[in-house]
Parts: sequence; C-alpha cells; structure tokens
Amino acid sequence: MSDELALAKLKSSGINSTLAELHMVALSGPETAAQGGGFQSVPSLKIPYIDPRTGGPLSHRPHWPQFTRYRYLADVQGKDGKTKRYTQTSDTGVCTYFPPILNWAAILDDPHHGIAITEGELKAIKACEMGVPTIALGGVNNIKSVKTCMEFPHELEAMVWPQRRVAIIFDNDGAPNPNVLEAANYLAGELEQRGAIPYWLRLPASTGGAKMGLD
Repeated sequence: MSDELALAKLKSSGINSTLAELHMVALSGPETAAQGGGFQSVPSLKIPYIDPRTGGPLSHRPHWPQFTRYRYLADVQGKDGKTKRYTQTSDTGVCTYFPPILNWAAILDDPHHGIAITEGELKAIKACEMGVPTIALGGVNNIKSVKTCMEFPHELEAMVWPQRRVAIIFDNDGAPNPNVLEAANYLAGELEQRGAIPYWLRLPASTGGAKMGLD
C-alpha cells in the first residue's frame, strides 16, 4: 500500500523517475513512526539528500547523520491545526536537495550552466526531468539555520557562482506573501554576494486561485 501511495505522489507531480533512481523509500505507518520522536504513524516517502559531488550522504555538518526529509502520504494535523506534509528528525539542520538524476558534478563547477532554485524536492525532480537543472529548499527559509548559526549551506558554498544565472521560483499563492518575498530577497542577496545573477521568476496564478507550484 505504501509503495502505491508513494508512486501516486510522484505521478501527481508528473515525475517519471523510479523510487530506486531517486534513492527514495516508501514507508508504512509503523515504519514512519519508528524514524524519530514525534513522527506520525502514517505512510510516508523517505527522501534522503545526496551529496552532488560524491553521490554519498549529504549532511548539515561534517560527521552529522545524513539529512533526510519525510513526505507524509496521508493527512496529518500539526499543533497549529494546519495540515503538515513534511517532517524530519529534530536538530538535523537544513540542507539543499539535488535530484540525483543529473550529473551535478559537471554543473557545479561551470557557471555557464544556469540553474533554478525552488521549494520542494518533487518540484525540483520534475524540472530536472524537463531539462532544467533545479535544486530545492525544504522551505523558502531553509537557506539558513539559526540554531546552528549557518548563513548559507556548505553544499551551495562549494558551487562556482560568479556570473551564473539563477532563477528563484517559489510557489505562487495568489496575492504576494510578505514572508515569501523576504525569503526570496534574502536568497537573492546571498547569491549576489557570491557573484551570481539572481532573478525571481513568479509563476502565474492558477485558475480559481489555488496555489501554483513549479511542477
């Protein structure tokens, strides 16, 4: 059942890559709950983050465990009453997601390769399948970590940025969201400091005012 739900989730984003190609694992409810304290006992999609240079585990800090996020495949209510779609083990920081279906090692060192940065792993995967090198943040503010005093992820710091064009493509919720604008400006500022040429590409509003994502 969890495999079917996971595949349906990938299909909803138009993704053709297999779970194996993405290094993802479908978990049952009990398997999800066993991943960490506070995890809900519902099926989930385990999304491990892969180092774009080595192909090995990517972690927030050296010698830390591999950074992993979990996409719930059933409705879960957070403490604030809102639907909670993702979770991760506490105190694991933040990392940037590089879909493991591209040869990122060649892209990282060649600033002639323009890239996109979006919010959400599945959106980045779909864009990469369409031929647009795209990396993902877990959330629009997941470019820094106050808890660990990190201003910019080390995996991004290692990229060659001067003169690289970068499209920042976050979800369009209809009316401009001040928090999203602030996050986009922060990211653009960090990229500019490193010599990149950032753009904010605002997606068109969807019919009926529903959220529009890159996928």
